[in-house]
Amino acid sequence: MPDRSRPRSVRVALATASALALLMVGAVPASADGGSDDSGAPLSVMTRNMYLGTDLAPLIGAQTKEQFFAAAAAGYRQVLASNVPERAAGLAREIENTRPDVISLQEVYLWRTGPVFDPSPATNVTIDALDALQDALVSEGLKYTPAVVQENADLEAPVPVSGINADVRLTDRDVILVRADLPSSELSVSDPQLGQYGVILQVPSKVLGEVSIGRGWVSADVTRSGLTTRVINTHLESYDPAIPPTALIQRAQGAELLSKVIGTTRERVILSGDFNSGPSKPGAIDDPPIATFNDILAAGFIDTWAETRPILPGYTWPINTGDSRTGAVPDQRIDHVFLRGAVRPLLDVRTGVSKTPSGLFVSDHLGLVAYTQLQN
Repeated sequence: MPDRSRPRSVRVALATASALALLMVGAVPASADGGSDDSGAPLSVMTRNMYLGTDLAPLIGAQTKEQFFAAAAAGYRQVLASNVPERAAGLAREIENTRPDVISLQEVYLWRTGPVFDPSPATNVTIDALDALQDALVSEGLKYTPAVVQENADLEAPVPVSGINADVRLTDRDVILVRADLPSSELSVSDPQLGQYGVILQVPSKVLGEVSIGRGWVSADVTRSGLTTRVINTHLESYDPAIPPTALIQRAQGAELLSKVIGTTRERVILSGDFNSGPSKPGAIDDPPIATFNDILAAGFIDTWAETRPILPGYTWPINTGDSRTGAVPDQRIDHVFLRGAVRPLLDVRTGVSKTPSGLFVSDHLGLVAYTQLQN
């Protein structure tokens, strides 16, 4: 997602029910749940941004402590109202319907509180998006295990406001989950790796000083029926037209991903995540830069959506206006699964249009599941 440092409600139009219905396309391939053929083995990868649940722009833009405390209280209450466990249950149902072998997750936030104005880090967990999702998966009868978890931005601030009166800490994480219900001869994982990018966004705040927005990546080698591919998950910096360097920072992170994380290997690679870069509808508000997306293609990667759905735009953001309830029409394709090496795309399917029972969108993004075939 763009963890936007700017308001969303003025950026996107409300969706009609018919427009939302058109977003779900395709069906799960019959081979998605296992087995291999003479030419290789199937492997499916979902990329899913779990969504912060609020907008950090009012905090960063606050000019006084009073404004900051009010914005922080409002933002934290919005996160609580977004009902992470209910949204996680909705994501678990998406996973049950599509059965991906590997799940690349971004914005898997951990929220903690501590005594207000206490200089030591807050440790009381109030929301853990990863635990909420794992509990929801168990409730659906699904078995997935974290292969690797990377902590990125870790921010804490006092919120001395009635009803909260605590230090509030948020920690961003990237995660790879792998199916755990198959025998190791069919699916196994090894060599987990993780890291942060050297170039990150640093935003000045009149209250907090300079705020560093860490971004990172995670990877693991996944073996399906004897064939191994490296699966990488990342979340690159979002573009903000009010902060021109964000485009340069994003591209620098993409370059580091290609040169240092992936390097010159020509082995099978599946690159997934929220890249905050890609094709958009003409005239899209806050049109994200496409340079990073093009750099990845120039490095020899295949865009699975373009290969399997060439006629459809495949927009994945924004699906809501920021409050987890009010719909919006996506006009940007920024969530991707790319392939390189001996692996070919079969079908891409988007998820995330359906709301939870109380009317919440699971995320402000749609999900994407790429069904692929590892080749000998």
